[in-house]
Amino acid sequence: MFIKQNKSDLLFRNLDKLISDGKLDSKRIVLFGLNISSYATKRYLEEKNYSVLAYIDNSENKVLDTQEYLLQILPRHTSTADYRTIANSIISAYKPEELLMPFQDDYVILISSKYYPSMYQQLNKMGYQENVHVFKTVDFQEIDSILEMEDDIKGLTVMEPEAIRKKQLELVAYVVDVCKRHDLKIFMGGGTLLGAVRHGGYIPWDDDIDLILPMPDYKKLIEIIQEEDRFDIYNVYTDTKCSNFYTRVIDRDTIIKRWSYPTLSTGGVDIDVFPLSGLPERLDETKEFYNRLRRLYTMYTNSFLSFSDEEEEPELLSFRGNLRESIMEMLERYDFYESKTAAYLLSKYWEKDLMPRSIYDETIFLKFEDMMLPAPSGYDIYLEYLFGDYMKLPNEKDRYAPHNYRAFYL
Repeated sequence: MFIKQNKSDLLFRNLDKLISDGKLDSKRIVLFGLNISSYATKRYLEEKNYSVLAYIDNSENKVLDTQEYLLQILPRHTSTADYRTIANSIISAYKPEELLMPFQDDYVILISSKYYPSMYQQLNKMGYQENVHVFKTVDFQEIDSILEMEDDIKGLTVMEPEAIRKKQLELVAYVVDVCKRHDLKIFMGGGTLLGAVRHGGYIPWDDDIDLILPMPDYKKLIEIIQEEDRFDIYNVYTDTKCSNFYTRVIDRDTIIKRWSYPTLSTGGVDIDVFPLSGLPERLDETKEFYNRLRRLYTMYTNSFLSFSDEEEEPELLSFRGNLRESIMEMLERYDFYESKTAAYLLSKYWEKDLMPRSIYDETIFLKFEDMMLPAPSGYDIYLEYLFGDYMKLPNEKDRYAPHNYRAFYL
């Protein structure tokens, strides 16, 4: 089971309060973050006859993607007249310092992001003040008030972190056993592999498990889990409403509520399993292939920018379906075992995930908590690509769990 609920009204209520208090009047409005909440903010404010000046974002990749869409991609697919009309409706994106320096007293900067504290600190160093120039429009961390209205968890016992980890490790043991029984390659990946090498288990502040395996093995694993029917799974192969091209393996005896604006999702304690794809042999072909895939993926995720529970139009569903099929075809196009380079191509680590396929040639086993789990023999190269000096601990302020949820026993 995996269900998503739309909670976009939280943002709109907060924007209405800013409007009624006159905080946006005669101001140049800037949205910090190229994300779903900023796009919703722009649309809602324009419906209320407020103009947005610009987006800002610390991710150079996101800024460049937005600029490329406006300056290169859009003109190729529209007439000159249509392009001018559309371009005038699209606001530009900048790095924060590019737009906000020197200090401008008539700017209002709206933020709805789980990184609000660090984003505000960055703005404050430029002279912008909280509740004067900078406003938080959605609290990404306040989950308890949202869960008060969830009837399906009333009376249930909350799971402590140790219990959640124990359940996750049961899922890991099952998935690894399936791979062993059916001769499928599988490895720890991401923060899980880093935790095994640096801590002998979980990174102390982490709260999830990541496994990776070659695309052919990945698809076979999905089939086997469905056939054995011990756990639920959620991915684009099994649910057309899924926006992630990886698999959640879900425990049925627990319930978990995740809050990530604008969505409150309901599932069970789970682990994430990611497919590794091959890539073209030539570097220039790899770059073109990767950039096209990323653009399609951005269009696909943006197609879910719906802020009501109304049934979506057939045209949108068809458009999204075509994008999903194109992305899945690209993920499977190049044989992992025949490629020199491999990656989870939609990784949050972006190009850092593009690595020599040979690092996965052999399997070794590393201690993870009370288990010995498979790792790629080239784990040192893998971790250097993703994390640089991976044995060095991050700053204290960066030691926090990336997810916001509550878990319960059924």
